[in-house]
Amino acid sequence: MSIQLCANQRFKAAASAAALSGKGMRVTVIEGPAGSGKSLMAAYLASAVLCENEKTRPCGVCRACRLAEAGIHPDVIRPEKDKKTVVSVDAIKDLRRDAYVRPTVGREKIYLFENAEYLNAEGQNALLKLLEEPPEGVRFILLASSRSLLLPTVLSRATLFTAESVPPEEALAFLRARFPDREESLVKTAVRLSAGVLGRALEILSGDGGEREKALSYLKTAARRDEFALYKASDALSRDPSSDPRLFLDALRELLLLSAMDAAGLGYAGEDTVPRFGKEKAAALADVCSGIRRWLDVNVAPAAVYTGLSASFASLLEA
Repeated sequence: MSIQLCANQRFKAAASAAALSGKGMRVTVIEGPAGSGKSLMAAYLASAVLCENEKTRPCGVCRACRLAEAGIHPDVIRPEKDKKTVVSVDAIKDLRRDAYVRPTVGREKIYLFENAEYLNAEGQNALLKLLEEPPEGVRFILLASSRSLLLPTVLSRATLFTAESVPPEEALAFLRARFPDREESLVKTAVRLSAGVLGRALEILSGDGGEREKALSYLKTAARRDEFALYKASDALSRDPSSDPRLFLDALRELLLLSAMDAAGLGYAGEDTVPRFGKEKAAALADVCSGIRRWLDVNVAPAAVYTGLSASFASLLEA
């Protein structure tokens, strides 16, 4: 099998069994943070369902498996978002009609919602009828950062999976094979910083973790409770042409959630990684990041985004 899906043994067994029997997992919800492997899990399930091998699914070598793995199988359909914010009710209505059209080349059709949180309550309700009684040969996969973002009525019709944290030993073996020329100390550091989320480790070792480093530096400034220094950091970010406010806010939120988990005794965030703010404060700051990020959807200038972020952080940290 060419899809390297670490951990998640229960999911892999269930996907293969459902594909071979043709039963179960008609509606599947997979939750987990960014980089946790949700998309790989979806590709694994799609490959298993569409695989042309009658004995072992997914086989990883047939045409259907290779297309599904590459994300270009014509029967894996990704509903488009309206204005990059929500999947509109009109799009759901089009999907409901399309669901009764036969697959293009495969035995089944799969509708993959890669960010199911973009389905607002109205869109989820419009989808419910299909989820209750999916047409023959149609499956739905919904990926979300948390199942709490989906309606209980949707969840009640789905098989639920949480992307599992990758054990350090398994992550280390995977990364050593992926980055054979990297120093062992760097690989081990990436494993530790990733807290079981392999995508984070890949980002760090791929050299694409610039925003994460900026976010960590910003948090260390915030931890000093120095409002002036916080505004200086925002000004520097707004003047940095390489800074991407969306990626920065995403990285900032992930680090704060790590800090909250550490405070709750659920994960590691040491002195050299994430400053400690306490569980409630870290969670509140993470919520601020989510709220500020929505400003970018209405074209607020990055300079105003960074300034607003610092003002919100300063206010929360003083409380």
